Amino acid sequence: MGINKNNFFSCPISKEPLFAKGDNFTSESGTDYFKKGLGFYDFKIKSHISSSDEYYKNISSTYDTYNDLTFKIQGQDEKKIRKFGISKLGKLKNKELLEIGCGTGRDSELIIEKLKNSEGNYFLLDSSKEMLEICINKLKEFKFKNKHFVLAEATNLPFQDNKFDLIYQFTVYPSILNKEMFFNEINRILKPGGKFVMISEGISENIKDTTFAKIILNNSQLYNEELPIKYLPKEATNIKIEYLLNEIFFYFSFKKRKIERALNDIIIPGKR
Repeated sequence: MGINKNNFFSCPISKEPLFAKGDNFTSESGTDYFKKGLGFYDFKIKSHISSSDEYYKNISSTYDTYNDLTFKIQGQDEKKIRKFGISKLGKLKNKELLEIGCGTGRDSELIIEKLKNSEGNYFLLDSSKEMLEICINKLKEFKFKNKHFVLAEATNLPFQDNKFDLIYQFTVYPSILNKEMFFNEINRILKPGGKFVMISEGISENIKDTTFAKIILNNSQLYNEELPIKYLPKEATNIKIEYLLNEIFFYFSFKKRKIERALNDIIIPGKR
């Protein structure tokens, strides 16, 4: 199927539709966005450069070397945990799929293996140019044509409304400063019936006063992340939560309702 360039992207700020202009995009108001470097679409808002951009730039070259230590210290296999998260998406074939925070492609390699002969599109988004470029190089060997790399922020997604069947995110959530804005964006671009899946650092409340938890939190405050229940849109349904890795990570997912909630108009006997 490939990508319909005039029916997918939007301005990350105004949300007005973007139209193809060669390999680049433009809006009716005259804002231009360009395809750059190794072939990624650049929708990064320049005024939003943050300290996390510099952090990921600095660690990008060593990220793949040390990332598995987080899992090994818990006696867990990193790939197994990532495969668990991906499995929660369900069937990937012929779906419109977005991965937010693809980083160097540690999940992306596992996802793209499942997309052979799929007619859907796979969008890989990250806010770090350096991390995204590593991901692009890593996935060169995969023949799946409908993969599209996007440089953008999770709180300013450059997509039109109701476009994705599936959205996936792994250990990106703690770095998102405006959680409410993030979930508003997820809800906006999910199709009715679409599913959002994420795995994040976050210690379960029932162990926070243990010595084990205090050691973990002393090492990194990322694990102090709370469940995002209060940020969920009213359209969220089929909400699932499960703690992983000695209860210091959590799996979280929901679907976007297809129809509004309603009560049947019936008479209930008895006093109320």
